[in-house]
Amino acid sequence: MGLFSKKPSVSTGNFPMCFSSHTVPGREIKKSFGVVKAITAEISGSYESEEELVTTALCKEAKNLGANAIVNFRYETGSYQKNGASWVNSYLIAYGDAVILDDEE
Repeated sequence: MGLFSKKPSVSTGNFPMCFSSHTVPGREIKKSFGVVKAITAEISGSYESEEELVTTALCKEAKNLGANAIVNFRYETGSYQKNGASWVNSYLIAYGDAVILDDEE
């Protein structure tokens, strides 16, 4: 490694109640609670495992509604200027549809 080399930071996670598709093979949606979302902002320079934090918050919100799954799960990221052009902040949004899936057979 060189003088300015930095080992890349890798974050992994498993969220078995989140599905990127609108259906789950072999399961039927019994009830929908609508869209749930979780947002973190101002993460420039500190991004470590924010996707895990917002996904965990999203799953908690869905469970609080009575859901046992999230379908159409997505992340959205972006940046915006704050206090003029010298400050650029980033945000991360996790969202999806909170649903109740029938029991697996």
